[in-house]
Amino acid sequence: MKVKGRIMYLGQWLNSENSVRHKYITLNNDDSLGRNWSFGTKLFKKGTIGSVYDCSFKDSDTISYNKNTIPTSLLFKEGKGVSTFILFPELRKYEEESRQVEIKIRNSKKPTSPLEEEIKFMKSTFKSLPVAKRAAFIGNLIYKITS
Repeated sequence: MKVKGRIMYLGQWLNSENSVRHKYITLNNDDSLGRNWSFGTKLFKKGTIGSVYDCSFKDSDTISYNKNTIPTSLLFKEGKGVSTFILFPELRKYEEESRQVEIKIRNSKKPTSPLEEEIKFMKSTFKSLPVAKRAAFIGNLIYKITS
């Protein structure tokens, strides 16, 4: 039996195996938060954290949805549209967590060239030197590069 419902996107997180998961939470009829859901891929193509989607729940473990569903960030209270970020202040926490995951993913995918490795080595060498010897290190480096 299908039950109509709504689900809200809460962003990304890393599980214990460091793989990206996407968090969703059901919205009850009274706009309170319900059950948490986690998926390996993003269910819907559009929308950001706090976006609400209409869907159907087939049973306790299955969601039926249309990938092209257009989300909304407004929930209607007393005839007025109110942003999900106003109704659920905890979305800021999820937004920050998701941003940290995106940064971690972006940084892990950066290719490292041999030149970048050399620069990283020189930086660590420079930082390990006493302050008095750092100017001589830079001067020697510039001399070797330009000669």
